[in-house]
Amino acid sequence: MLRSPRLLLVCLLLTGTVLFSCKKTAEEYIRDLLEAEVIFKQDIAFPYPFPVAPETVNSVQVPPYAVPMNVDSVLRAETNNNFGKQDLKSAKMSSIKLYMPKTTPITASNLDTIRLTAQVSSSPDILKIEVTNNFNIITEEDRYVLNIPVDTNRELLNYLSSSTISYSLYGKFKNNLTFTTLGIYNMIFTYKLLVRKN
Repeated sequence: MLRSPRLLLVCLLLTGTVLFSCKKTAEEYIRDLLEAEVIFKQDIAFPYPFPVAPETVNSVQVPPYAVPMNVDSVLRAETNNNFGKQDLKSAKMSSIKLYMPKTTPITASNLDTIRLTAQVSSSPDILKIEVTNNFNIITEEDRYVLNIPVDTNRELLNYLSSSTISYSLYGKFKNNLTFTTLGIYNMIFTYKLLVRKN
């Protein structure tokens, strides 16, 4: 008879544990319905070669390339239609990768500067990213990959809320090499999006 109270106590503890576990799962489920983090990768194939100027050239005129942006479709596709553009609270860049053909003469030792600008019609602010020295260039199959450092804390909500983003990119050599254009290239922009129901 002494074993029955102990057995009852164990059963009560196990039941409480199961109920607590189920309650926590429900809370997490509700939270996921109200808030989510979406990783969005924008792969852009630029339609013209990558221009690289000699060191003596101060600036290079590069035609901006307008890229359509539909963040509403991205969010709906990634969250099973639970979130849309109206729920976007934050948009920050995680990384930028520049992919170049292996035929390019660019190396970490002869490259001086790479400058990227982005602009949207809804904001007068121009996003500028300039990389000098310490270039992180790796080989990936038949192409070179340059990892461009970004400010992961900068808020870019205005950019991704726009319907179009215009990009420009150019580079400069360290020495007085002749002006050249590299092969067709593409870039992958990775964004971290935070969505939340009001």
